[in-house]
Amino acid sequence: MVNKNSFLWIFLAVVIVATGACMFCLNKSGEKILNSVENQDKKPVQTKSQTEQKEPEIKSDLYSNTPYNLPLISIVDISKLPPKIKQSVDEILETAQGFYYLKYNDHNKEVDIILQNPVSEGDTYSRHNLEFAHISSDGNITYKRKGYTGEDGETANAVTSDGDFWEFDTSVEPNRPLKHIVYEKKNKIKFEETWNYDEKEPVKYEMKDGKGKTISIMKETVENESNFRKEHIFYDHEGNTEMSVSANYDGAEISRFTYYNADKNDGITIISEISDGTKNKEQIYNKDYELQATVVADYKDGVREDIKLMDKDGKEVEKLSN
Repeated sequence: MVNKNSFLWIFLAVVIVATGACMFCLNKSGEKILNSVENQDKKPVQTKSQTEQKEPEIKSDLYSNTPYNLPLISIVDISKLPPKIKQSVDEILETAQGFYYLKYNDHNKEVDIILQNPVSEGDTYSRHNLEFAHISSDGNITYKRKGYTGEDGETANAVTSDGDFWEFDTSVEPNRPLKHIVYEKKNKIKFEETWNYDEKEPVKYEMKDGKGKTISIMKETVENESNFRKEHIFYDHEGNTEMSVSANYDGAEISRFTYYNADKNDGITIISEISDGTKNKEQIYNKDYELQATVVADYKDGVREDIKLMDKDGKEVEKLSN
């Protein structure tokens, strides 16, 4: 009888322990499943709009109301300028009444501008009149002209002498220069300049050295009443192009601009799409004529509302709005 009772108690103890172990395992398993489900619920769900999110829109001056010509790509660069430098840019824009191209160097916080019209004063005859402006990081402006600019006071003192020969068009007032020859010793020609005012003659100004090699030339080619091409070309002593600046005008807008600088190994071509006198699109190429970016402007009632910058693959990387 004692052996039967002992066996019964042992059996009951085993059953109780086994039941407890099963309940513990089930409880832990349930907690793991519950935690797994909860963690899945907590994971962020990536929506389509998030994966395709565009660059934020930037509020900026789009120069919508300015009457002066400036490239869309340069407006994008201006949006990055510190206020003090932008103020200097606006002063130059107002004085020069437009510019061909503006480039901002974000590394040293400096700006270089190719002006459409010279702003520095002088009492010399017109030649290339191609002027460059440089704005330092503190907002100071310096100007530099390309090519021979003449001697100060020549408009009042341009007379033939042992060292200079001048020929003028005396049919107009003030008289316009036609030819200027500068001599070295023993009547050896140092350089020669010629001007031409005939609308049918594309070469408006040319400078040659003593050997007759062209140093610089300025051309204007009229295509019709509203379209014409203006180009400035400068050569080194070996006859290679040192720098060239050209602009094709479609009315008041520039449809194509090209700049090349051999010394800096730099260049850019901007081809614009113009409709009804409004610039809608620019394609930007480097010196090797490889597409670098595309800029598109949107308008409402003739007023520029936004500018979008796309990379070479057509992906929008920046958007400016008023």
